[in-house]
Amino acid sequence: MILTIIGATGNVGRQLAATILSHQMLTPADKLILSARPQSAGRLQALCSDLLDAFAEHAPDIDACDTDKPVCGDIVVFAAGAAATPEYPTRDALAAANLELFAGFAQQIRTAFCAKPFFLINVTNPVELGVSVFSCVLRNTSHVFGMGSYLDSFRFRKEIALEVGCPAKDVHGYALGEHGDCIVPVWSSVIGRGAAATRVRDLVGKNVRPVSVIQSEIQTAVQQIKPLLASRAIEKAIAFVDSKPADVRMAIRPMVIQASGIK
Repeated sequence: MILTIIGATGNVGRQLAATILSHQMLTPADKLILSARPQSAGRLQALCSDLLDAFAEHAPDIDACDTDKPVCGDIVVFAAGAAATPEYPTRDALAAANLELFAGFAQQIRTAFCAKPFFLINVTNPVELGVSVFSCVLRNTSHVFGMGSYLDSFRFRKEIALEVGCPAKDVHGYALGEHGDCIVPVWSSVIGRGAAATRVRDLVGKNVRPVSVIQSEIQTAVQQIKPLLASRAIEKAIAFVDSKPADVRMAIRPMVIQASGIK
């Protein structure tokens, strides 16, 4: 199998590559292609060398190429483009920054994709915009995926687990809708396993409310936390997040993580 990461030198691309290798998701018979802009060639070569040093015992063949070269792979992960920063503080700003990139990449891979469709996973925000552009240009909806709801579902489970005091693996549930502050937590899907079952059931009973109410609470919390993030009051922002219900925490905690500078 060939897996290609577009935007491999960015924070998400590097983390994806390291996670894939550390979990041995590719065998030595497979190939990992790391792709980045020509101006990042030095960083890309350094990344490949570092990954080979760290995972030499079980690493697949790792190759580096720039984004001007033809894209190939059985699975292609798109992680390039602008990320949420003070320069791009909103999803609208990210959309304006990344729309042309989405369209350009889709046109670039169109011929190869139409000849032999591969699975394309978009992780660049706004995730839904990227999926829409890729699906439209490639005229294919069965091979194009976004990771938004998948990631938000894990965040939802994590927040519930923190509240009831159990491992996240003991909580099942999912979130739908637009990735970010327009997410829709599906409380009716939430169940706990083992010793956590009763505590999770009780929490669900306390938190089920109309989607419109939840989204209103999220939007209000977003506006309330912005001044704290703007003033870099990260500890106060974390305390504010921790005071909210699990479904609101799920939506706004990533804002604090991003503003903290840790990513």
